[in-house]
Amino acid sequence: NCVWIGSSQNKSSNNITIKNCNIKTGEKTLGSSPIIVSDGTVSGNPGVFSNITIQNNIIEKGRNGIFINGGTIPQNGSNIYIYDNVINSTEINSVGYLGIYIQGVTAAIIKSNQVGNLDNAGTEDDKGIWVANGSHNVTVERNKVYNIGYSGNEGFGGHGLYVSSNHLNADVLIKNNLIYHIYGAGWSHSDGSFY
Repeated sequence: NCVWIGSSQNKSSNNITIKNCNIKTGEKTLGSSPIIVSDGTVSGNPGVFSNITIQNNIIEKGRNGIFINGGTIPQNGSNIYIYDNVINSTEINSVGYLGIYIQGVTAAIIKSNQVGNLDNAGTEDDKGIWVANGSHNVTVERNKVYNIGYSGNEGFGGHGLYVSSNHLNADVLIKNNLIYHIYGAGWSHSDGSFY
């Protein structure tokens, strides 16, 4: 990981800004992230944090471009602002699996980012922006999400915006995004097993 904002022993990481940086990891397959906000001991595990701004960065490589995990019960992340970032490099510098991921966050804005050209060779469903479990009061607006998919023949595909907040009254607002060229292996959506 290039920039790791990690909480320690449930002590919150607060009021941190990552702005105007070029951030590139050395690989894109093993779970690395150019920017990760999580636990400070085990990367990717739920952390405790508030008032994190990630703005106007160019992000390359890594399995995940921006990865934020506040856990699901309780949600230990709040007030997350992800603005104007560019995650669209191609070929060896492309991000491997997902552009922007948030989990266990209350109050987030994901706005005016470019997410595209994720590596299409991996046998998985790539995701441009993923609002995952435990996320609440999230706005996803004015993002450009494109060229996300799967080039093989094993039935995988792409998701431009993927919402799986998994609770009632999640209050996720998606508006004014431009999403195009999302593709996959061509399995039929009418077959219930792949719906």
